[in-house]
Amino acid sequence: MPQDRHQDANLLLPPPASEVAFCSLASNSSCVLPDCFRTIIDLAQEGIVLLDGAARIAFINKWLATMLGSKPEQLVGRSLVDFLEDTSLASLTTLLEQCRQGKTEVAELKFRWRDGTSRVGQVSLVSLVVNGSSLGYLAAVTDISRLKELEGELRSAKEFRDTVFNSITDNLLVIDPTTCRVVLANDSFLSRMGREHEEVLDRRCFEVMHSKEVPCQE
Repeated sequence: MPQDRHQDANLLLPPPASEVAFCSLASNSSCVLPDCFRTIIDLAQEGIVLLDGAARIAFINKWLATMLGSKPEQLVGRSLVDFLEDTSLASLTTLLEQCRQGKTEVAELKFRWRDGTSRVGQVSLVSLVVNGSSLGYLAAVTDISRLKELEGELRSAKEFRDTVFNSITDNLLVIDPTTCRVVLANDSFLSRMGREHEEVLDRRCFEVMHSKEVPCQE
């Protein structure tokens, strides 16, 4: 990957750690991640990655390495930037900057998977401090691509429903029978009542239609 991509990203990273410091973090990752935890991490169906101060990979578990199309040992020393879509570089900048301030941060970043697809990962990042010294970052990556797809499908379905509902010229009102509160009101009804959506939705139907404080049957 061309080197200028890292420069164009304009990441607010600290000066790159020396090769000695990076090698120390990578070779001593077993101290940070004992063998018993490494076994659990490698069994996990989400990504775990240890980054140095310049966001280079010092350790990566098998699941995430496989998704990125390599073996874990082949990714050590690579920058996380290499596997992100350009649209996520600014988000990574913010994520690392806030994490360096001692915050535990969560953000959605777009990764380039081994099959060439763009996948959305929810990245939880925390500064890694051992014996009072900051060694870098520890990140967990969860693939939420399907969740984002479902959100998009639900959003499209809602837009379609609203379009059909509001195209009907009759006055339509959907009421929750257990609470008598208005769930939906089409544009025709709102126009007839001279109300806005926020003045009707989640209000009790007898308040909206009859300006009463109690249900009509009472």
